[in-house]
Formats: sequence, structure tokens, C-alpha cells
Amino acid sequence: MTGVCSRCGGRSRLSVRLCASGTGQAESVCRHHCLYPERLRAEELAPAVLSVQGGAERLRTLLAEKVVAIAGTRVPSDYGRRIAQALARDLATSGVIVACVEEGVGDAACAGVQEAAGGIAVVIGMWEIAAAADPCSLAWPASERALALLADLVIVVEAGEDEWHHASAVQARSRGAQVAAVPGPVDSVSSLGSNALIVEGADVICSAQEALDALYGVGRRRVRRARRRRSRKRSAITQSAIVAETPSDAEPPSVLRTSLEAESPSAFKPPPGLEPELAAVLKRVCGGEDTLAKLCVGKPTCEELTLALTELELLGLLRREGDGRYLAP
Repeated sequence: MTGVCSRCGGRSRLSVRLCASGTGQAESVCRHHCLYPERLRAEELAPAVLSVQGGAERLRTLLAEKVVAIAGTRVPSDYGRRIAQALARDLATSGVIVACVEEGVGDAACAGVQEAAGGIAVVIGMWEIAAAADPCSLAWPASERALALLADLVIVVEAGEDEWHHASAVQARSRGAQVAAVPGPVDSVSSLGSNALIVEGADVICSAQEALDALYGVGRRRVRRARRRRSRKRSAITQSAIVAETPSDAEPPSVLRTSLEAESPSAFKPPPGLEPELAAVLKRVCGGEDTLAKLCVGKPTCEELTLALTELELLGLLRREGDGRYLAP
């Protein structure tokens, strides 16, 4: 399928493929075509024509969701490749669309997406600039800038000191998009640009969870991989508690009834297999500190306690009342 009108035939063209589904013949669509992504249509710097491998309609649907761009140098260190791959894998597992340029840091990000079940990356090729005096010298920064047009959040993993090494961050900042960077070794040339972005006010990203917090708001969305671990742990705790504390001739009681039947905190016995940190919070709640405000007295931050209470709710060991109190079911 070709969707290119006569007005766009001789202008700039950008190749895009969908990693993990980018097979088959490429489709060309121009900014006047109905399948051209909406987030690019109004951008003056957007390419006139997209050559899409993996489905133009699929690309348009994906770009309607939240997109995180993972950007950086064309020659990353082992550290940069490892971080880019891990970030992309965990973000893709959590259902976030990852965008990258098909070289350097972008290659590592695409490899990470392929490790995630069902993950899809939007991979940008080199920008083809018609009638340019030296297309090769312009293609890389132009493609990096195009990456910023696609993204809600741009994360620079590694970048050199020159501005073109982090062109995507410069473009994202100019249009008001979120910019973040991964801190790197202070003695590494590959990290000079990313560290400089942090000094200039870019968000610091050290994990996929921090990227999700920057994208959706703190605590609004959790890394899906950790949620699966909690689900397996919940099943194991429930089963072990029932087996350990239920008589063979009795009806199986709830985990709460078997583990929290003591009336005083001193006699508190946590369910078998419960992590010590969670058991400590559960003991405090059963001892009368049944609100987040009571638990946080004297604490500089309540984030860890909030996460612990949430996990205890998921495990079925606590329930939250409408007035904010936490009680055993």
C-alpha cells in the first residue's frame, strides 16, 4: 500500500519499523494520509513521508498511547547497552511503547523489547533528506529529533558532550516534553552529555519504575514484572499458612484467622513465608498503628510504608476502610 500524494513525493522520508512485528512489505504514508500518526501531523519538523514496516495502521494505533523514547550515543559502552536493554525490557513488559533509533543505544533498547513477551518497539531508521549536500552528516541528528516528536518522555542513557549526541533531548525540551537521563560515570566521555542534562534539570532515571513514575505520576503504575512476583508470593504464603496451621479434620480457615488470632502485639505471629519488612508493618497495624499517618510519625518519607501496606492488601492480610484505617479481614 502506498499513501503518498504528489505534494510529498520529493521531500524528506523517514523509515519506521515495529520491532517484533516489523516484517513484510513497507507501506509509505504521507502527512496528508489518514494513517499518518496524529502526534506527528501538526509538527513542522516531522518527515513528509513515513515508510512503515509492520503496518501503518498498527503504528498509528501504538502512537496514540504513551511512548517512551530511549536515546543516546551511537557507540555506547557496555554499561550503556546494559542499562538501555534493561529499561526497554521492563517498560515493554509493563505495556509501555518504547521508541528508539536503530543504532547504538537504540539497538540495545530494541533487544530489550524483544525479551519482553508481547513487547513492541517503534524503531526509527535514518532520515532520508532529499537534495541535501551531505545526507550522511544530517541523517543521525535528524532521526534523533524525530524520535523526540514521537515520545511523551525521552530518556537519554548515554550521550557525549556535543549537542547532536542528545539531539532528541534538545528537541523534546524545546517542545515541552519530559526529558530524563541515566547518570553515568563522571570519568566516562560517553556520559558527559547525559550527566550535563541532569545538572540542567532533567529527571534522574535509574530504573523502569522511576520512568513509570515520571510518565504517569509517582505510584500510579507499577512495574508489571514485580506484580507477577507478588502474585506468586501471595499464592505461596496462602498455601503454606493453611498447610502449617490447619488441622487435617477441620475446615480451612483464612490466612488472617490463623496468623492474626493473637490478641496482643507481643503474641503476634506472621504467616509463614512473609517477608520481615512486611511482617513488621503488619505487626504495627495489628498493634494499633492502623493508619498511614500513625505509621509515618517521625519518618522523613512514607513511600516504603505505602508500598508495604499495598502489598499486604494484595496478599489479603489487610483491608482498607473508607476512613483510611487498615484492618484485618
